[in-house]
Amino acid sequence: MPELPEVETLRGDLHREVVAKKIKTVTVDNGRWVGHHKTAKAYRDLLEGRTIKTVERLGNLLMFTLDSGNTLVLDLGASGQLQRAKTAKVAKAKHTHIVFTLNQGGELRFVSPGNDGGSYV
Repeated sequence: MPELPEVETLRGDLHREVVAKKIKTVTVDNGRWVGHHKTAKAYRDLLEGRTIKTVERLGNLLMFTLDSGNTLVLDLGASGQLQRAKTAKVAKAKHTHIVFTLNQGGELRFVSPGNDGGSYV
């Protein structure tokens, strides 16, 4: 499980990098990672076209407040990571389950080799 100081450092970096950016597209490789939603499409529909207003932390959870009033919650679980890529051309790590493409370029990638963690809105 990521330690709280690591998650707080990640939160601060994300706050500087993604606040005021719009989520252009969301790719989900397996609906299991967005299990609180009936389908991956329902999850994508809540996120695509939304602007990130803030990035907060609650324990090991990363919470992205969106302009819709919804909050995207990422649970890194015991072995999850949130990786950033400057372009979609950067090779994806094995076990990349969710990719958030931002309007000003770049991607946020949820990577988890374990069976824990996930995301919901």
